[in-house]
Amino acid sequence: MQTTKCVRKFLYGLALLTLSSAKIVVAQSGAQAIVGARPAAMGQAYIAVADDGYAAFWNPAGLTQMQNQSLQSQWSDLYGLGIRNAYVGYTVPFTDRFSAAVDWLHIGFGDRDLSHSENRFALAAGFKLSELLSAGASIKYLRNSSALANLANPTDYSSSATGFGIDAGLLLGPVNGLRFGFTAQDIRSTKIKYENGISRTAYPTKLRWGIAYDLSSVLLLAAGFDHQIKGAADYNMAHVGAEFLLHRSLALRGGLQTDVNRTLGFHYAAGAGLRIKGGRVDYAYIMTPGLPATHRFSAGLEFSLSASAVKIGDVDIEPLFPAYRMQYTRKSIGTAKLENTSEKPISAQVRLFIPSAMENPTELESEIVIAPGAETVDLMAVFDEKFNDWPKNRMVSAEIAIAYTDASRTRRSTKQLPVTIYKRNAMQWHDIGAAAGFVISDDESVSKFASDVLLSHADQIKAAPKAMRVFRRSMLLFDALSQHGIRYQLDANTPYIERSGERLVVDSIQYPAEFLEKRTGDCDDCTVLYCSLLENVGIPTALVDAPGHIFMAFDTGISVFDAESIGLTRDRYLVRNSNIWIPVEVTLFGEPFQKAWDTAMNEANQLLEEDRLIIVDTREAWQTYPPSPPEVETEVTVPSEMDLSPYFEAEDALIRNRQEMFLKENYFDDLEQDGENVGLRNDLVYCLVQLGRYDRAMSQLQILDDQKYNFAEIANSRALISVMTTQLGDAESYLLEGLERYPDNERCVANLTYVRYLLANRGGNLIDDSDDPNKAGVVELDARNIPWAK
Repeated sequence: MQTTKCVRKFLYGLALLTLSSAKIVVAQSGAQAIVGARPAAMGQAYIAVADDGYAAFWNPAGLTQMQNQSLQSQWSDLYGLGIRNAYVGYTVPFTDRFSAAVDWLHIGFGDRDLSHSENRFALAAGFKLSELLSAGASIKYLRNSSALANLANPTDYSSSATGFGIDAGLLLGPVNGLRFGFTAQDIRSTKIKYENGISRTAYPTKLRWGIAYDLSSVLLLAAGFDHQIKGAADYNMAHVGAEFLLHRSLALRGGLQTDVNRTLGFHYAAGAGLRIKGGRVDYAYIMTPGLPATHRFSAGLEFSLSASAVKIGDVDIEPLFPAYRMQYTRKSIGTAKLENTSEKPISAQVRLFIPSAMENPTELESEIVIAPGAETVDLMAVFDEKFNDWPKNRMVSAEIAIAYTDASRTRRSTKQLPVTIYKRNAMQWHDIGAAAGFVISDDESVSKFASDVLLSHADQIKAAPKAMRVFRRSMLLFDALSQHGIRYQLDANTPYIERSGERLVVDSIQYPAEFLEKRTGDCDDCTVLYCSLLENVGIPTALVDAPGHIFMAFDTGISVFDAESIGLTRDRYLVRNSNIWIPVEVTLFGEPFQKAWDTAMNEANQLLEEDRLIIVDTREAWQTYPPSPPEVETEVTVPSEMDLSPYFEAEDALIRNRQEMFLKENYFDDLEQDGENVGLRNDLVYCLVQLGRYDRAMSQLQILDDQKYNFAEIANSRALISVMTTQLGDAESYLLEGLERYPDNERCVANLTYVRYLLANRGGNLIDDSDDPNKAGVVELDARNIPWAK
């Protein structure tokens, strides 16, 4: 009975010895036990990753990625069968280009009757051949030992054996975030020699390829392929894995592997890792077909035995706003105090990294020199376009890092701190110009709305004199927004009147595309939408701070000297850069444009009296607050021509009525009293032409002719009106008639040359739209830019 028990124990022990020494632990990717919970959780797709203390085993070329000394350890019970797997490794980076490591790997099992163990000791080194390519190698010493109590050893069996092996690897990083890895493990096969003189192959040569890519700052993808000659048959394994950072301190991992022929099935793995300062703990759960699951635990520590001469002191980073993304490229977002504890100046590079908001760290453009003591530096931040879509207010972690060279090594110090990032619509009222960052003139929805509206009334706009077309475009777009359903609604949370001038109060502004879809907003929403539409069609705009209220104004393009010629009195406009600007109260969408104009003008005049009017040109504000809009997908329905025409015609009638009142008060009433005032009548002719009242202008010229006014000037005026109405034949006749009486009149001669040039070039640059020989084509002529007699 005792003999049977011993035989059973022997056979069991021999099976376990075979499991280890005959290399059929398939879940370990061949015979060789693996190390590290992180690599195991990623399905062993680690050849191109290898950026920690386990690089000595997986790919010694990866040791060059280590910046600090590292102590790593691991323990697991393989398959829950009592097979112990332990590892300890120590890595030292001597310079930026050379690192070395020593490690010990153990696998074994046993009790007082039966035991087996394998110990591997290795010395590895990694060399950075260039900024893109690293190489590494390791030499390892193996020692196997077995013990079986009270039984003789089988034939050719020895209780212990030793041997040496060599691994080599390469790591290539052609582009940022992408890495390729290659490892040749057990070059020429690793053999062990037993005490009885028999040699056996412990580990055959295995070729391992890998690729890794940092898809983002929080997601790492990796894959690999192994080829191993295992006796007479090839052994091929494929690996894929991923690592996702939930937080800078917490990572989740997953992976799988399988042989190419899938004879062994899929091996699944998952795990997690926790990093706190220089310490880390990792766990992996591995599921192997036909065997119980394996739990693998790792713990490590990264440290530096010599203190850094440069330390990061107080750091101050202001809250961040996606709307100011472009502004951050040239304006600091905060400061950091750097302390130099040495006795000599140190040249250093400073960088800022916010993993959840940046693809890559932002470095200062040039090194800074830190004198002994302390220096304060500005921090810059470059965010990519995805920052524009930041969805909600959130506190994230930022890392400040400083690097400098000391004794051929790059020394680094880091500091983490919380930073608040507000949602994409958020902003602070540093000044009223900050709203310009939301004026998006090239937004697709804005462009479609503006072009569709203006094209629907292109003929009516073109029928007006050039001087009045900006008025008509602006008025039409205002009415279109009203017809679209845009309405003012007071922001109950942070109305502008409560926040203007309050730097720390955060407000929210809708982007134009969002507002076109939502249709209700407060005064700043209305302002940026209307400004966006006008800027889209080339009309300059400005932001008006009441304060306590925000509205806008637009540039008519008309000189202040021509104001009365188009029927505007001084109390009807603002003057900027010698041009007439029209203010508009944007909270009155849904009301007539004239009411919005009158209301805004009254507000502006009141503020002028109180010396409280603040106006900021949108295009100037863009220099400080360049727009950085998110991608907003909207479906905007533009009001139809039929729906919009009644509003536009009513607005146009109001303007014409105002102009008629102006003409009556400034010209006709006086001419009724003094009909012989030819100077005033001539000014009236000019004003009528500016307003597009061409027939009435011709009637007034006839009165001047009857009054024996200078016929040459009358002929010139008639000719120029004919040019503006495309009656080129009539224009030539008027000028010839004038030259009959005044052959030397230079103005008639010059204008005749111009008219004949137009007639000769009909069909050229002019648009010939008529069979009438009197018309050469449509001539676009601005009365303000022709030689008009006054």
